[in-house]
Amino acid sequence: MEGISVRTFITFGFLLVCFFNWATCDYRTEENPYKHFAQVDPEGNYILEWIVNWDTRRITFNVTVATNGYIGFGLSRRGQMNGSDIVIGGVNRNGRSYFTDRHGTGNQIPEIDDIQSYILHDAWERGSRTFLSFSRPFDTCDNEQDVPITDDLLQVIWTYGETDDEIQYHFQIEGQCQSIYSIQT
Repeated sequence: MEGISVRTFITFGFLLVCFFNWATCDYRTEENPYKHFAQVDPEGNYILEWIVNWDTRRITFNVTVATNGYIGFGLSRRGQMNGSDIVIGGVNRNGRSYFTDRHGTGNQIPEIDDIQSYILHDAWERGSRTFLSFSRPFDTCDNEQDVPITDDLLQVIWTYGETDDEIQYHFQIEGQCQSIYSIQT
């Protein structure tokens, strides 16, 4: 190996192996507790992960969306706005997160719940992606504004906007509903 030291060759080989492992890595590994995964739109712009904690009877959702605007996420028994349990959140231009627990009353902007049952754990924007992590109990005892999470089939309804400036009813992008069994093992 003329011109290249053994140390340089080994270092280059190590870096090449590290890069290959990083580039081909599936982020849903043994260390990632979010075993449930759904790509809710055909383009892969809206990714949903969730984990069930049976001890605390809570479910935690991670939503990653290809937007620098708001994210809307909801659970529905029938795949419709009316009677659905919804959150809207994001990160504004100043880097501050915003997040509200809402409920659908028809084809309009969801109303803010009297009791905020969802808890926001984390929110960030990186590049063109926004991430929200939030949780709530299976049963909030608020059957008027929340959907109890049981082992029944639920419909995920979703939307997102290109900006955080103004949240409007399905203003830019709305999703068809996706069926999930949210508390499967």
